[in-house]
Amino acid sequence: MRTFVLWVSLFPLLGAIGMVAAGVRSRLTEPELRRTGEGAVGTIVDSRSTTDPSGRVVYHPVVTFRTQRGRSVRAVGDTASVRPFPTDKAIAVVYDPRRPQTVLTGPARSRTYIVGGVVFAVISLALVVAAFVLS
Repeated sequence: MRTFVLWVSLFPLLGAIGMVAAGVRSRLTEPELRRTGEGAVGTIVDSRSTTDPSGRVVYHPVVTFRTQRGRSVRAVGDTASVRPFPTDKAIAVVYDPRRPQTVLTGPARSRTYIVGGVVFAVISLALVVAAFVLS
């Protein structure tokens, strides 16, 4: 029984490692655009569906906005949801002034990934402790 629980505890531990790695990657790449990008208020006009690595269908908002130079842009945001986004809703956009189609539409994700990784690590630790207590 203990061996089985120890093996099962590897799954949340692997999830924790993956989420923390994604959080570190996000923390290293995302702040540059948040720091150097320009802000605008966009409107969600559609949702684009994609399939994530686990095979689940997720939706990204398709937004239109005007750059500070007056150029009209249509871009796909980085935020993902399991449901399509409501259209005609205002949304904050941070875009790259050199490539306005590169946009961030959601909050910084690095903290979410790291918190998720900690939660998975705690679950894994709880399973390991349970394996030793129950045997």
